[in-house]
Amino acid sequence: MIRLPDLGVGCAALSIVSPETGDEAAVDLLVHAYDCGVRCFDVAPLYGGGRGEVLLGRALARMPGPVIVSTKVGYTGAIPYGGRQAPQDRRKDFSAASIERSIGESLQRLNRDAVDVVFLHDPDGDLDAITRQALPTLERLRAQGLVRALGVGTTRVNAAHAALDRWPVDVLLLAGRWTLIDRSGGDIVERCRVMGVQLVAGGVFNSGLLAADRPAQGGNFDYAPAPASMMERADRAQNLCMAAGLPLKAAAVQFTRRHPGVTTTLLGPRTRAEFDELVALLAPAVPPALWAQLDLLVKPQASSS
Repeated sequence: MIRLPDLGVGCAALSIVSPETGDEAAVDLLVHAYDCGVRCFDVAPLYGGGRGEVLLGRALARMPGPVIVSTKVGYTGAIPYGGRQAPQDRRKDFSAASIERSIGESLQRLNRDAVDVVFLHDPDGDLDAITRQALPTLERLRAQGLVRALGVGTTRVNAAHAALDRWPVDVLLLAGRWTLIDRSGGDIVERCRVMGVQLVAGGVFNSGLLAADRPAQGGNFDYAPAPASMMERADRAQNLCMAAGLPLKAAAVQFTRRHPGVTTTLLGPRTRAEFDELVALLAPAVPPALWAQLDLLVKPQASSS
């Protein structure tokens, strides 16, 4: 069984074409992350319509040592290369044929013979069908040496509980539900610790709100305009951090690493400069008194879907 490192880089943001994310710049970012000690990279066919996998594949060719690579299966439909999938085009297919095809295409784009972790990407809907088709297919691919570990990637707490209840999950990627201002995934983190399931914590900035200069003036939360309650919570957290002389983003990046149930914190930089900033934010010590104040901002939340 593979063991994930404590830090990883996700390829979602760099997969979308922009003036800052040209091919060479994106590949350079990934190689730079490797040179700085990162040995875990997460991607998906959904990210830029396969562009993320292509760019990671090019970067892997320039990494002299072993790394852990994860990708995902499940989403289908038209995805423009380097762009985002339109909501009306988004659908999922966890059939055996779809998963085999998806893994084959991912391996080609990554230029690899095998992938270390395959996540079922947002496995909502007919869980019985996933159990009947997706899991046996992935198990067969693992027996063939094309896949090393099976996982689930989701933003939904209920879906994470269902996966842990029903499936032999090696790794769980939980995005946005175990963060400085959203602790709704706390039960999942603890379950993973008890069960020995490796947990990857993503979405540490809750889609941008915790990276905003002034959260009270607005920002995204879960890829949509933040509700007033979350803007207020983030703004209060920022005021506490400012009073302690620490950037809010530093507390957000370091928060996931406090819990022993979290194996890996996943960062999602778009550029080399953003990566360097995020790594630097891991260095300053957060005073215990500040953690206590930040914890008081978030009352225990009921798990939500």
